[in-house]
Amino acid sequence: MASPLGTAVGWLVSWLLLQTGMTLWEGAVASSTSVLRSSLRLPSGPKLLLQHSPNVTAPLNGTAILNCRIRHIGARQVSWGRDIEVLTGGLSRFTDDRRFQPLHQEYSQDWGLRILSVRASDAGWYFCQISTSPPVSHQIYLNVVEPQVEIVGAPELYINRGSDATLTCIIRGAHKAPENVRWTHDSKLVQYDLSRAGVRIRTYREGNNSISKFLIERAMPSDSGEYFCDPDGLQQVKVTVHILNGDHPAAMQTGGQPCHRVTSAVALLCCWLLLLLTPTSPC
Repeated sequence: MASPLGTAVGWLVSWLLLQTGMTLWEGAVASSTSVLRSSLRLPSGPKLLLQHSPNVTAPLNGTAILNCRIRHIGARQVSWGRDIEVLTGGLSRFTDDRRFQPLHQEYSQDWGLRILSVRASDAGWYFCQISTSPPVSHQIYLNVVEPQVEIVGAPELYINRGSDATLTCIIRGAHKAPENVRWTHDSKLVQYDLSRAGVRIRTYREGNNSISKFLIERAMPSDSGEYFCDPDGLQQVKVTVHILNGDHPAAMQTGGQPCHRVTSAVALLCCWLLLLLTPTSPC
């Protein structure tokens, strides 16, 4: 028959073994749960990716697309608005202005707002908002730029007969270069006018500007008239070219007024200075 001391020791050993087993089991369960959660990567809620939701610059009369990229949105909706006006919700348009269109493709993280035929008044702050509680919003600024088109030396150029001249059209402030820049003379596209050889057109990008140069070789009287620079999607500009017979050699490719007007102004100024410097006799 076992002694009371031996029985107590046996019970103590059994209890220690039981506690050790429970501790090991709980550790294994906790470890398994941690691994499971790590593999699932359960989201805590929608997340806006700001680096893919930037401010936007769009050309006047062009198209602007504002975008919010959102992860883990679930069944929530995204609305777009400006000031206190809600423009769109989900894929529905709430504003009466049909230029505003919601953009979203199933399974995509991008929620966009397209604005057609952009106006100067469209510039300003817009917001995309996620239907959480409370709502999560992100603001995006739309900058509208109005490109400027000019011909260097316009409105008039004076070119000596038989000389070479270059008409230069500069497009400033365009968000992207126009695909085509057309030059016309007497309503004809100069590059397709077979009656006039010796003309060349070169269009290129320089910094933020687009430049188109039209070279006229050995200018002749028939080259006189109005020339238009007409970039795609932008307002055309014109210059009037005068071909001189050599009477005013200094007027070659000069913008503005004819040379003889400038000469007259200089002569008048000289006379006025002469009168000021000439001493007057006493009365």
